[in-house]
Amino acid sequence: LRYDAVVYIGPTRERRLPLLSLQASVTDNKIVGCVPPGDGTVSVWVEDQVTGDGVYPDAYTYEDSDAGTSTTAVGDPACR
Repeated sequence: LRYDAVVYIGPTRERRLPLLSLQASVTDNKIVGCVPPGDGTVSVWVEDQVTGDGVYPDAYTYEDSDAGTSTTAVGDPACR
């Protein structure tokens, strides 16, 4: 990912919302952030000024937190 990349999550391009408090870890090859509210299976978009707008269709599924999962970044108070 480029430093100016924006990651979005949502059911459609028109209804997507940005991943907030985005942090990238090059050594771990991952990104972490606060997932916007939503439900069901949604797509993930990554957009930057050089490569444009790309999509990973149906790449993320919201799950009930009662099932022992979380849709927020663990330990990030900004996500709560």
